[in-house]
Parts: sequence; structure tokens; C-alpha cells
Amino acid sequence: MVNGEGWMEDNLKCKISIVKNANYSHDLLYKLPVNPSPNLNTPESILLYPSTCFFEGVSLESWKRY
Repeated sequence: MVNGEGWMEDNLKCKISIVKNANYSHDLLYKLPVNPSPNLNTPESILLYPSTCFFEGVSLESWKRY
């Protein structure tokens, strides 16, 4: 992105090397060696955590029945 957007002065370009990993596929799941949080203690919770941002702006007060 730095090269493509021209962010470097004097039209400098970053040297990029791509190192391919043997036996790697994007279909492989990576198991974390430690839990990132006590509340994220299963692989499913870690995968689903990013989807919780959809509900950050939802006010549950508006759903309360009086």
C-alpha cells in the first residue's frame, strides 16, 4: 500500500520479499497457544468475537417493556 499510494518522499519504493510457507493453505485453522482472554476460551468464541461489534451501538433500553 505504501508503494501503491506513493506515501514515500522522492518516489521511493519499499523492497518487498514474499516468503512462501510449505504446506500452508488459507483453509487451515490456527489454534492459539494461549487464550487471549478468560472470556475467549474456545475456538468458536474467538472466531465469533469480531461479529459482536455489530451490536455495540444497539441500546437494549429501547427493547425494555414498561
